Amino acid sequence: MSSRPKRKCKGTNLPHLRVWKTPSPSKVMDPVTNDSLSVTQEEDSSMSPQPLIVDKSQEWKIRAEVLAEEDSSLKDKVKLLEEALLAQKVASDEKITSLESERERLANILSVVEAQRQARSSEQTVRLVSPARPPDPVVQIAGQNLGAEPATIQE
Repeated sequence: MSSRPKRKCKGTNLPHLRVWKTPSPSKVMDPVTNDSLSVTQEEDSSMSPQPLIVDKSQEWKIRAEVLAEEDSSLKDKVKLLEEALLAQKVASDEKITSLESERERLANILSVVEAQRQARSSEQTVRLVSPARPPDPVVQIAGQNLGAEPATIQE
């Protein structure tokens, strides 16, 4: 059969084991770019060495400082948002004022047009009411009326 000797103990030849490196729990991977979204604790400690906190009061002091910084940052953000809101309100008020002045201008134009229309309609009414006979002849010379009295318009 085969010229090779057979092995008596198969347990001595273990298959090659592969060890996969699993990300630490504080490291989250971005599924799109496969980059880490946060720094692992190992990288963090290597970047800025910090002494181990032994005293609880020291730990609370550091937490208080961090919270104070976050509070200051949040207050700055609130101020910026309030300023942006105020700017929007001012812009809105200016737009309302502009629209009100435009409305007043259009109302004035409309009243002038209505007055002109009423004047035209009253002229047409006068023409309809005036007598069918022609008015008396009036001769004017240098601004003086000579002849008969002018006809009066009746409404």
